[in-house]
Amino acid sequence: MEEYGLSPPLSEAEWRALQAAAEVRQRLGLTLVLDDQASQERGSPVFRVRAGSIVGVARVEWEGQSFSVHVRPKIHGADFLTMFDYAYWADRTIEPLRLEDPVSLAPLAGNVTGLVIRFFLHRLGEFIRRHLRRDYIVRREDLNGRVRGKVLAQDYLRRSLPHRKDYIVPCQFSELSRDTLSNRILLWTLHLCARAVATFPQEQRRLLLPLINARRQALGGVTLTPIRLSDFGRVRYTGLHAAYRPIHALCRFICRSFQMENEAGTAEFREFTLDMNDLFERFVRGVLRIHVGHRFVADKRDLVRSYDLGSGAGEKWIELDGLVKDEDGKPCCVVECKYREVWEPIEGEDTLTVAGGRIRSSDVYQTIAYATHKDLQASAVVLVYPVVGGDARVVGPIEAFGLRPGCDEPVTVSLVGVEIGERMRESLRDFVRQVEAISHRGG
Repeated sequence: MEEYGLSPPLSEAEWRALQAAAEVRQRLGLTLVLDDQASQERGSPVFRVRAGSIVGVARVEWEGQSFSVHVRPKIHGADFLTMFDYAYWADRTIEPLRLEDPVSLAPLAGNVTGLVIRFFLHRLGEFIRRHLRRDYIVRREDLNGRVRGKVLAQDYLRRSLPHRKDYIVPCQFSELSRDTLSNRILLWTLHLCARAVATFPQEQRRLLLPLINARRQALGGVTLTPIRLSDFGRVRYTGLHAAYRPIHALCRFICRSFQMENEAGTAEFREFTLDMNDLFERFVRGVLRIHVGHRFVADKRDLVRSYDLGSGAGEKWIELDGLVKDEDGKPCCVVECKYREVWEPIEGEDTLTVAGGRIRSSDVYQTIAYATHKDLQASAVVLVYPVVGGDARVVGPIEAFGLRPGCDEPVTVSLVGVEIGERMRESLRDFVRQVEAISHRGG
């Protein structure tokens, strides 16, 4: 990227292909931008692509040509794997991701899809080694001269006796097997990853395919069956089966994020998308869930805010990224995550200057509205921004008075940076201490 979130100039064929692929542009959050200066220098229109919060890869075809569109994270230097580790493995039943040789990841540099697959393969290998289970499944089978379980009398009368095959006994029985829905979800997700890796350059395939084949072999006896997102709702995570919940959350993410097309009965990889806004929120929630514990409400919490605009009244659903409670269980601090650098260029007048950077003033107003909601009445807000290799100090607080009925104390808004670069792991404790200090002052 030559400029923040902006691609190099496109060739004519590339921009025409993207112009025609409106659905792909929408899914990837891309905007075609006319580069006025380059257009004047060249004497013809020059277009570039502005990225949003979506990263990933998609295939675009136009007039017999095929293009791959790669959108990389706009915040450079982020430790993507560690973010993913906290976002999708917050229960810590398996040790955090420790890649034995960081150099081995060099072929995947810039390939977000490949990094996600590498993360999944690591987690799947650990899960298979520790938690893979057999379970009882119901089978129906025509047995020869013997009975097992329950005899299906209607089938026996309808299919066996009329054909003088009274020795064929249809039976229904339970059997301990690996071929369960829970394990089929694992195998199908592995299959999707394999189809995606097949489109990678040779060096990346050489890195990932042996890992895929090893996991496939370890899942021997499991039937490869297409899995729909609705199938995840059929799994019951009780008892020892609760260990499947985190790996299935990761499988669900991959099944939702990979776009496949069926050709001749096979799933062909076409597109992968990941919303970095969502990943950053999940990462922050995962960190606070682990280190703050029960005082942090990590799940999205829906609230209703009534409004009256004169032309009509109604209600609007709002969602919190997180909420810290005091020792008595009362809300004391709202946590809101914003995946943008404080130094990111912001167009328009909706900005506040803070510590050498600029933020959207609407972010401050939004979080104050959340904190003063009648169901919360929190006195502190933490706006969390990503930092890479910079100063993750606390900025603020910004104080807002007179917003809580019957209370003279202000609502305070503090900006807290969380390191997402190579120093992330050793910096997270400082981030947690900052959030806890702000929440204690607000409690």
